[in-house]
Amino acid sequence: MFFSSVLEAQIQDSIDMGFDEFFKSRIAKYEGIPAPLFKAPDLEGNVHYLDYYIDHIVILHFWQVFNDGDVLQIQSLNKIVEEYFDKGVVVIGFALNDIEDITGLLKTQEINYPVIPNSGDFAREYYGSDLGIPRVFLIDKYGIIQKVTTGGSYLDALDLYKRLKPAIEEHLKF
Repeated sequence: MFFSSVLEAQIQDSIDMGFDEFFKSRIAKYEGIPAPLFKAPDLEGNVHYLDYYIDHIVILHFWQVFNDGDVLQIQSLNKIVEEYFDKGVVVIGFALNDIEDITGLLKTQEINYPVIPNSGDFAREYYGSDLGIPRVFLIDKYGIIQKVTTGGSYLDALDLYKRLKPAIEEHLKF
């Protein structure tokens, strides 16, 4: 009963303030705060620690295999890796799916960055269960969340590179 009343209140909030404003208010609580640390093994068994990437810009992509918008975002993130990896930008994908589902996707979709499988609980607990999937966090060289994007429509996915590029360029200056 509690869950349904909370959900009803959230839906009413989104209707009252408008969908865009509702998500902007949720995003605002993450931007400007230290990113939650993590220790997570990728598909190859390499362990990634957020604090290992101090002095790097880190982009975290939370996504699902069976959502076309999420998968389209991979293309934008691959482009970011190609353009900015040598400049100190790291992308890490946190897939909510298991290894088998991700491996199936890898037969048709190239991913040029590490992917952490089975990340649903971690994503919900530390990186915004209230933001939906997909979501992307841009973390600066000092471990502070600077930009959060949400949404998985085709336009959002294709536009992800354009939305992240100015923030990447700005934070590479520091």
